[in-house]
Amino acid sequence: MNKRLSVLMAVTIVLWAVIYFWPEPTPETDGQSGTTVWFASGQFAGATRVAVASSDFSYELVKVETGWVVLLEDVDEPFLADLAKVEALLTYLETSKPERRLGEKGEQDLAQYGLDNPQAVFTIEADQTWTISLGGENPSGSGLYGMSTIDRGQCLLFDTRIAEIAAREARYYYDLLVSNVAPEQVGRVRISWDNGGQGWEAARTDDDGYAFTWPEELVEHEASSAEMDLFIHELVTMEAVSFLARDTLSEHPDAVPFATAAIWVSDSDEPESEIEVYTNGSEETPYYARSTRHAQFFTLPADAAEKLIRPAFHLRERGVVDLDLSVVARQRLMQGQDGNELVVAKTDLGWQDERSGEDVAGMDMLLWRITDLKFEAEPASALPAEAEQMLSWELFSLEDESVVGLAFFLDPGLPEDQCWIQVQGEDKFYPVSDQLLEDLQGQLLPPEADTIEESDAPAFPSDEVEAGDTVDSKPDGGMEHDTVQEP
Repeated sequence: MNKRLSVLMAVTIVLWAVIYFWPEPTPETDGQSGTTVWFASGQFAGATRVAVASSDFSYELVKVETGWVVLLEDVDEPFLADLAKVEALLTYLETSKPERRLGEKGEQDLAQYGLDNPQAVFTIEADQTWTISLGGENPSGSGLYGMSTIDRGQCLLFDTRIAEIAAREARYYYDLLVSNVAPEQVGRVRISWDNGGQGWEAARTDDDGYAFTWPEELVEHEASSAEMDLFIHELVTMEAVSFLARDTLSEHPDAVPFATAAIWVSDSDEPESEIEVYTNGSEETPYYARSTRHAQFFTLPADAAEKLIRPAFHLRERGVVDLDLSVVARQRLMQGQDGNELVVAKTDLGWQDERSGEDVAGMDMLLWRITDLKFEAEPASALPAEAEQMLSWELFSLEDESVVGLAFFLDPGLPEDQCWIQVQGEDKFYPVSDQLLEDLQGQLLPPEADTIEESDAPAFPSDEVEAGDTVDSKPDGGMEHDTVQEP
């Protein structure tokens, strides 16, 4: 019985192998080395054209003086092509050596391999014109039959990866970058709004920072190098979502101008790149745009387009405290002016409560956040009458000299997520996020002090608020004058 079973299993295995490999003849060799003839390394380096044709689409990648473009039969204007993607395609085709060489096939045999009507054909113009034709899959699905003029007449078996390459439509090769200027090349940028907002212009300085150059009221303010670098990077690396017809505006009369960005390279008199953005009221594609880089209109992601109207206020240097954290050796927090007090000193292991000797966690992170504070609207010269002091925080050096003192105030006139902060010795009050104040209350003061008593005392003895003082307290860079009333 066991012997019969063994024989039956052996016959089954043989039959399965015959069926599995039946459509593929025994691979043949070229009679010399037994290896498939294929393109030499660098043979496509001088390529000037790649045509891709299938039953569903066809297009050409053509080399021009400025790079590569994509040509479509029914479109007059060429599309810019992504150089890296074109080079990757040429490299792949040059190195996609077939896995097997199945021998010469006559015209009558091509249908068996799907090569009588190829599903895709690559045509490459380099030192001469070459073609790679792709047919059907082998029975196991592990390969794709094909032929090439480099090994004329031979039926070849390619890895299935080549089918994925052939399935890429023309839009895969589009260069979607809106601008042709690299971030490090930008010497000047101007943003103009068509919706009534205030535009601005900034230029790169000799120390690789930035300075506002327009309008006049912005010139006196310092630009934030970090914020400007980020803005410029986002601007020049912005990508289109899809391309539209050249006459998009005539087809969409509801599109109205939204914003314009002009970008100069260093020392140039004329903008190297300009981007015009239009809005059309559509929820799906709310922004159309065109630029000096592309002949066609294109759509932009909503978040990318809206970055163009970022107010200059948000690009200013808005830091509140310039502090060397390494010199801080002792800290004192006080509720209101005369409330609960917490004093901590720095040790080798961290921070320690001077009274209880207990470790206090999170102090280094809170110190770091002082340097990250930014004012959210123009500073005020005085506090409104409704503002009430909630917390004071003073930092000392190892010699017990005051490094900086901060006072926090709540004001019902501010947005609910903001508070005022005053730096000791300054006559300005900055509207900032109240998150640091909340964390100080929650982490550094006793649990019973989480809800802090209000105090009418001034932040610092020399900083009394006089009745009749005016306050500039409108958020987002505007100015609104309030008068502190007599109590």
